[in-house]
Amino acid sequence: MSNEILKQIKCFILDLDGTLYLGNKVIGGAIEFVKKIRQSGRKLIFLTNNSSKSAADYLIKINNLGFEADINEILTSGVVAADYINKNYYGKKVYLIGTKSLQDELHGCGIKLSENDADIVLLSYDTELTYDKLAKGCRLISEGAIYISTHPDINCPSETGLLPDAGSFMELIKASTNKSCDIICGKPYNIMAKYISKKLNVSPECIAMVGDRLSTDILFANNNGFKSALVLSGETDIKIYEGSKIKADFVFDSVKDIISNI
Repeated sequence: MSNEILKQIKCFILDLDGTLYLGNKVIGGAIEFVKKIRQSGRKLIFLTNNSSKSAADYLIKINNLGFEADINEILTSGVVAADYINKNYYGKKVYLIGTKSLQDELHGCGIKLSENDADIVLLSYDTELTYDKLAKGCRLISEGAIYISTHPDINCPSETGLLPDAGSFMELIKASTNKSCDIICGKPYNIMAKYISKKLNVSPECIAMVGDRLSTDILFANNNGFKSALVLSGETDIKIYEGSKIKADFVFDSVKDIISNI
């Protein structure tokens, strides 16, 4: 059954860490899986919620690992947030809690960044976070600035273990300001799904999300009408999956096992 359904897919959305690679090590069969998608003439998107790096940064990493990607195939929650702000709050000033890499990317998208009198606070996965950044963001949010987050992930996996991600920062800000995000742009939310469907010009039922996280990748697919393929090569193992209420259309040990089904 999986063979028949997956052969009808016109675009594969591929999560990165835990799905195609772990840290700087390619997961077995991942490069061949990407090649098979390309050879079949179908579209693909390399997708990540991680907004600490720009699409250009990810292009360098993905190509260095051997996937031969194009910049137009790479999508981050930071890019989606910039697009959302431009479409809905064009010309508004943004205070960024984020890295220099994301700052440069937002500048490139035409976002007006401000240190003090911002209309919007954009929270991201800031691996360069300082107390001053956090304090300014909380003050602006308390004063009524629109509060947007690139994504909701509590932790980011790393080779040394889990690290606090944007979702952890959101909890801290809520404790200080008693305010939650007005808008979240990344997986599993609809803003990112709409962006992808429009970018690809493909209807949701012809898109498959492949990832290792139930709460982001699989829930993202389920929430937005995509097919979902869970791989057990990253965060989720079979015990976690069997105990979860979030279910995928397909479950594979790794992307290597999807090759024969597409």
